[in-house]
Amino acid sequence: MNKFNIKIVAALLTAILVAGVCIFNACKIMKLKKTFTLLIFCYLFNILQAHNATQTNYPFNQLKFSVTPALCSKLKVTQNNDAIFNSNPSFGAEASISYYQQIVKGFGVSLGIGINSTPYSFNFSFVPNVLNPDNSYFQKEIKVKRYEPLGMITVPIALSMLIPLQTSSWSIDIHVGAKFNYLFNSGNGKTYYEWDMLYSGISITDIKEKSFYWVENKIDKRFLFSYFLKVGATYTTKRKDGIYFNLITNYSPQIPITGNYMIHAKDGDNYGNFSKNINYLGFEVGYALTLCKKR
Repeated sequence: MNKFNIKIVAALLTAILVAGVCIFNACKIMKLKKTFTLLIFCYLFNILQAHNATQTNYPFNQLKFSVTPALCSKLKVTQNNDAIFNSNPSFGAEASISYYQQIVKGFGVSLGIGINSTPYSFNFSFVPNVLNPDNSYFQKEIKVKRYEPLGMITVPIALSMLIPLQTSSWSIDIHVGAKFNYLFNSGNGKTYYEWDMLYSGISITDIKEKSFYWVENKIDKRFLFSYFLKVGATYTTKRKDGIYFNLITNYSPQIPITGNYMIHAKDGDNYGNFSKNINYLGFEVGYALTLCKKR
């Protein structure tokens, strides 16, 4: 194995280690860490077995277009008693355009811009603390489920490693980078949910608490910084363009949204607070238009 091959393998092993740490942390939040991490390591092991660094054709610069459906992390919720207020992972997406520039053979940098939706949802059910006209407690359980948008403009920058496979039009791609994110849309503010809003057809004359629950959220940060890792494969067409597929994990230590809530239930008030990050797991599909090719 020559020196170039040794460097490529060493870089690949380092990327596998970094991938394992990043994916483990992201999947821990999703409670999918064992299954997803095992799949990633099996995938990367097969890549290493199939790797051949003797090919000499690499794209010099490319214009890339991609879309990424993603599974976004749920709210982190703290409650005062029984777990009434719940949150589940939500589906989001990102669309982006980027420019890739080769630095040395097999390595390059990319800079892009995109639009991202990383929404969140919450749900709960309870019997409200209200009275019927005959002064008896209302017994019907109320179920609430809401979905809130979270839109961002993103500017990703990444370092990329491209590994052609033996006698194949396929190559393995590993991208490690950071994103600058600007939050431009969210469900911001305090919302009261009253009896008449949900049951306008029922006449209630004596209500202990007309506003029987409310949820408030606020934007703490509009400018956010996040890290991402992408591992995938690219198919090179006869025109030397690329069709690529990547698994992607995005992690941010910053919290853009926080909030609190109050539920006036028959068995007692339930209240707490929540926070939302922009962590997600996604599958990127894209097309790379090669502008210039170096041999």
